[in-house]
Amino acid sequence: MEKPKKITAAIRDLVSAYTALQVLTEKRGLPDSVTSLNVGMTMRSLREVQEDSAEAHKFLMDSHAKRDDDGSVVRGADPSTVQLEDPQAFLEESRDILQKEREVKIWPIPVSKLLVSRKSTTCPRCKQLTGMPDPESYATLVDLGILYEVVEQKVRGETTDGDAEKKDD
Repeated sequence: MEKPKKITAAIRDLVSAYTALQVLTEKRGLPDSVTSLNVGMTMRSLREVQEDSAEAHKFLMDSHAKRDDDGSVVRGADPSTVQLEDPQAFLEESRDILQKEREVKIWPIPVSKLLVSRKSTTCPRCKQLTGMPDPESYATLVDLGILYEVVEQKVRGETTDGDAEKKDD
C-alpha cells in the first residue's frame, strides 16, 4: 500500500477514474480479485473524505444561517435551503473548505490488470505500451488521467490506434 497522498481538487478526477475502474471491473470481470478490492478500498477512502467535507459545509451553513427571535434557522424559498447572514463570508469559508488538503489512501492497481489484451495495445515496432505506463507498475495519481481515458474507451468498446494497426495485418 502506498502512503496517503495529499490532494485537493484532484479528488473529483480520482473519483471519476476509480468509478470508471469499478465499472470496468463489473462489466469486463477483471481477472484479479485484488484489483477489485483495491478499487473498492480507494473508493471507500474517497467517500470518507467527501463525507468529512460535506459535514464541514453543513456546520458552516448552520453557523452562517439567519436566525429568528426564537433562535431557529430562517428557511429560504426552497425548504431545503437557509437564508445566510453574510453570504460573502460563507462563500469565502466554503472556498477554504474546498481548498483544504485532505489525505486519501490510494490502494495501488497494477496497470497490466486494466488491459484487456497487452498485445492489442502494444506498438509492434517498439514493444512499448502506447500511451500507458509500464504494465508492471502501479497506477498512481499521475497515471490516473491516462488510465481514465483508456478505461473509458474500453467501457465504451472503442478501439485504439494500436488495435487498428493489428487488424490491418
